[in-house]
Amino acid sequence: MAIRYRMPIKRGIYLWNHYMRPTISDTEGCPRIFTFYKVCFKDATDEIKRLVEFRGLKPDDLSSLLDAISHELKHHTSEN
Repeated sequence: MAIRYRMPIKRGIYLWNHYMRPTISDTEGCPRIFTFYKVCFKDATDEIKRLVEFRGLKPDDLSSLLDAISHELKHHTSEN
């Protein structure tokens, strides 16, 4: 965010905290799973399988789910 939006790191941390803390605390005690944007592009098949398994779904074919991940929409990369 610092590079893309010229936003100070402190502001980015504030925004993450503002939106994510309530999300995490409001779902405490509920089944939940966390995923990361870059994982969806790095290892899409395994990540989709993990998410599908978490939801207890058994799709016949993962290809339509994999097709939903468009590498053309990935505008950012980082070393971390």
